[in-house]
Amino acid sequence: MNDLGKKKRVFRRLAGTGIIVLCLFLLAAGFWWDVEASTLDVCLVHRLTGLDCPGCGMTRAFHCLLHLRIADALDYNVFSPVVFLLIAALIVTIEADLLLDKKLFQHVPPWPLVALLAALLVFGVVRNIPIEPFTYLHT
Repeated sequence: MNDLGKKKRVFRRLAGTGIIVLCLFLLAAGFWWDVEASTLDVCLVHRLTGLDCPGCGMTRAFHCLLHLRIADALDYNVFSPVVFLLIAALIVTIEADLLLDKKLFQHVPPWPLVALLAALLVFGVVRNIPIEPFTYLHT
């Protein structure tokens, strides 16, 4: 193997290891930091408009998912389990590519992602309607 190929392989392994370390750090921080008690408002859309975006409540929902409190996570954001699983699948895909040189999910059709984005857009509008069944979707 030539010198460039070795350097590329070492870089890919270092990048893959760095992503794993970062993910473990974020998981540990998310597990021990009591985000539900925090008054920090990180959503720029909510701070500027007072409206809930489709992602509002996702940080608290991820915290609940890490503690296996699924019902609480769904209360914060009904899409949180789906987004959590998609992020996990994305990380596994990137790691498989970087560390094992394997391409996972090469031929995934685009319609599931388009459907999810459309559903998130509708959810972002519906959760801000100030009428009774929709007010349950506020964070």
